Amino acid sequence: MSRHKTFIRQCSHHFYDELLGPNAVPVSTISPVTIIDPKRGRDQGKSRYFLDSVYEIHAASVISLSYPTILSFLTDWWIIVNKYLSRNFSFEKDRIVASAGIARAFSYLGRLTYLAGLWNEILPAALLWYVDKKPSWLIRIENLIPNGNPVPYSIWTPEIIADKSAESAAEGKTAPLPPPNPPSWSWFSIPMYKYYQTPFLLADNSLFIRSKALNSPHLGFQFPGHAARHAPDTAAHEFSGAQITLETSVLPVKSNWPADLAAQMQDIASNSSAVPADRRFRWDPELEYYPDDPAGRASPPRDAVYGLLSEVQVVRTAGAKNIQRRLAGLMLVPGLIKGTWRRVGVWKLRVNVRDVLVDAGNIEGVAEKWAGKRVVSGKWERVVLRIV
Repeated sequence: MSRHKTFIRQCSHHFYDELLGPNAVPVSTISPVTIIDPKRGRDQGKSRYFLDSVYEIHAASVISLSYPTILSFLTDWWIIVNKYLSRNFSFEKDRIVASAGIARAFSYLGRLTYLAGLWNEILPAALLWYVDKKPSWLIRIENLIPNGNPVPYSIWTPEIIADKSAESAAEGKTAPLPPPNPPSWSWFSIPMYKYYQTPFLLADNSLFIRSKALNSPHLGFQFPGHAARHAPDTAAHEFSGAQITLETSVLPVKSNWPADLAAQMQDIASNSSAVPADRRFRWDPELEYYPDDPAGRASPPRDAVYGLLSEVQVVRTAGAKNIQRRLAGLMLVPGLIKGTWRRVGVWKLRVNVRDVLVDAGNIEGVAEKWAGKRVVSGKWERVVLRIV
C-alpha cells in the first residue's frame, strides 16, 4: 500500500472536493496534495451546494412565500436536484440516499423541515415542480451524441434507466429491496428518465416581478405512525405514505374553464371605468399543462381539478402584452382512498391583456387598478385537500 500512497491521497482529495467539500477547491497540477487558496478557485470561494439563501429561508418564509430569496433558493435547489437525478445510479432507490445527505445539511443550516425532496416552510412554492424534456445540448453530453448530427426524434421518448436487480439476481447476489412508494406530490415519485428532468415552474422572470402572490394555505403533513407535523429522524430517506394537507381554491376540469374565464373577462370589461378606452382591451389565454407522466395523455383527466397555488401580475410599458396575469398550481385526481387526492401534473395559465395604454407616468396606477380585478371567478371553491 505504501507504493500507492500518493495515488490514494490524490483520489481522496478529488473525491472530497467534488462530492463532499462545501467549497470547490481545485486540485493543484503541480502536486496532488497541495491545497490551493479557495478564493482563487473556479468559483471564487463561493459555496457549491450550501447556497447563501439557505440561511435566509426560515425568516423569509414568515414574511411572504413570494419573497425573492425563497424563489431564488428553489430555483437553485432544483438545479441541485437535477444534478443528482442525472447520476447513473445502480438502482432507482439510490437517489433517495444520495439526496438525503445534502438535505440534512440544508435542514440544519436553514432550520427547514425536509419533506420527500421538498421543504415544509415553503411548501406551496416547492410543490410547483414539473417534468419537462432536457435541452438537446444536455442530452448530447449525457448520451455521448456528437455535435453536428441532429438529435433523433426518438431520443425524446421517456426511456427509464433500467433497474439492475435482475442482473444482480442472475449473478447470485442478493437482489435489492424494491423502491419505496413515494407520495405523488414528491418528485421522487417520478422515475429517473434519461431525457427528462424536473425543473421549477416559476424559474423565469417571475422572480423579478414585484406584484406577485403565492397562495398561503393552511398546511400540514403527517408521516405514517407519527403525529401530525412531526418529522421523524428517518424522514430524509423513509417517507412512503407521507401526506400533506392544504387549503386552496379548486375548479373541476369538466367545468369548462375557458368559457368561465371568457365570462369573467367580459365582466371585467363591463365594470371598467367610464373611459371607453378602458373597455376596449383585447385578451388571450395561454394554458400549459405538464403531466407527471411524459408518456401519458397530453390533456388533463376529466375527473381532475385545478388547484391554485400561485398568481402573478405583470405590468410593463414595452411589448404588446402590456398586462399579464399568471396563475399556476397542481392538477389533482381522486386517490384510491376516499377523501384523498393524488397529483398527476402541474399547470400554468397566462392571461395576456393587450391594447391598454401603459407608460412611465401611469404604470403604477394601471398596476394598482388591474390588481383589484379578479380573473378567478366565484366558481372556484375553497376546500381542504389531503394529498397522498
